[in-house]
Amino acid sequence: MTRHGRAPYPPSLRRCCGTVCLSLNAAWADATLDRIKQRGKVPIGVLVGGSLFGSIDPVTQQPVGWNPELARDLARRLGVEAELVPVQPSNRVQFLQQGKVDLLIASMEYNP
Repeated sequence: MTRHGRAPYPPSLRRCCGTVCLSLNAAWADATLDRIKQRGKVPIGVLVGGSLFGSIDPVTQQPVGWNPELARDLARRLGVEAELVPVQPSNRVQFLQQGKVDLLIASMEYNP
């Protein structure tokens, strides 16, 4: 019995569900990577909260810092151009869900 008073799912069902979920995520990731390569650029959301991790340069109005540099390096390694999209904690997940960005480089907390 689990803490909810119900019997846990059988191991075979858990393995099957896990395999299906991993397969779907892998297929989705492959489709995203194919789309990135086809476009020749990748929109990457970078958190620019004013710290060393990321901020907006007052002269160039471009994102600078560790997060933007990591994003540019990742795009370079993928062989595409980086399109940096400044995000805030309040909109970063929505941007990802809405397809405004394909990747996020930002700190996240786990709050169960």
